[in-house]
Amino acid sequence: MTPSSDSDSDYDYASKVWDETHNYDAVLRYLRDRGVSKLDSIKALHEFCGVSLGDAKRIAARSAVWQDTLAELEKLHNTVIKGATAKEPTDGRSC
Repeated sequence: MTPSSDSDSDYDYASKVWDETHNYDAVLRYLRDRGVSKLDSIKALHEFCGVSLGDAKRIAARSAVWQDTLAELEKLHNTVIKGATAKEPTDGRSC
């Protein structure tokens, strides 16, 4: 992750939050309060908390900090699955 120079101090301080608390939610809350995206927060967990990207994604997804986005993601997931599994019309036409 290469944050812009404007956000360097946010990432530096978030790293300090981790060093002081070893609390994922504290780091995620700090980053989100400063407008850092969920994706960049996941990358940050990976980089300075020492977890794999998969674990960082799971930590963020289950975090109270990002809980409000879960319903939207589930709705999108269900829409994609429904569209992918929908049967094609059987009106006799072919592509």
